[in-house]
Amino acid sequence: APDWLRSLETFSGDYATWTDETFARRRGFDLLLLHYLDRDRYRGIVERAHTQGARVLAPMSLHTWRWRPVPGLDQRRENPLWLEEWALLTHPEWALALRQGQTVSPFTTGYQEGSTRQPCLNAPGVAQAARALAREILDAGVDGLFIDNVNPAPVCYGDRLGRHPHVDPTADNALALKRLIAEIRKDVKARGADKVVVINPGGPARSFWEAADGYGLESYLFEGRHPGPHLSFRQMLATARHYGDYLSAGGAVLVFSYLPPAPPAIRKEWAFYAAGAARLSGFAWTDWDSADGSGAEPLARLRLGLPLSPMEERE
Repeated sequence: APDWLRSLETFSGDYATWTDETFARRRGFDLLLLHYLDRDRYRGIVERAHTQGARVLAPMSLHTWRWRPVPGLDQRRENPLWLEEWALLTHPEWALALRQGQTVSPFTTGYQEGSTRQPCLNAPGVAQAARALAREILDAGVDGLFIDNVNPAPVCYGDRLGRHPHVDPTADNALALKRLIAEIRKDVKARGADKVVVINPGGPARSFWEAADGYGLESYLFEGRHPGPHLSFRQMLATARHYGDYLSAGGAVLVFSYLPPAPPAIRKEWAFYAAGAARLSGFAWTDWDSADGSGAEPLARLRLGLPLSPMEERE
């Protein structure tokens, strides 16, 4: 990863409309995750973030695509390249099929009213559509891509069931996704060595480490529903050790803490605990707005530098 990503300490983002208020609330962050709209509107938002001193990554998903429309959820349908909103509606044959032919959601069955399904990344046309979207986003001047929800079903039986052929009959779905991310990363790096790809498998999976400049880790110490930290101190240390080799090899880790509802003073303590643990581990940290109103907002502007050595426990 380039130096700017490896030295990143805090970041933020929002999937809402980017107004004067949302920009003002995120002043002081070095990196913003800003959801893509369309090239013309998005370019102005990216330029404004750059003027504010922040780099921008655009989230996109390669396998959480809607297979039926849901009113109120299709916010980006007007963008003809936004795969999540149209791809499986237009190309139902692209859907990943399990052994008995059923399609599979990447999330729980109730997520977004059960409207999302995984595509087969090995089906003809899927990789080309994904790279076309990535190139359009890059044309808006972003500093890279945040490829979300990288936890694919490993095997698609669509070829054996006659749903679609596979571009490479010897490759499973996970390998096809890894190859696709590698091709997208080539497109990103062609725009400049300081452009990056960060992938988010949600958890501590190692299988895609070599495919990206950085890794996302969600629910770091706090996952939003458990009344307090859902990981123990020892588990926090184990997480730091798990990613130690990746950091030493030049990667970056971006962690998301979702603080549960609590009085402001308690959430402030939790925010400082999560931010401190992340920095001692060498991770960049965000609370994704869950600390708002707690008094912990100055953490966005705190710069401590990289850890001097790996974190360890001492008596």
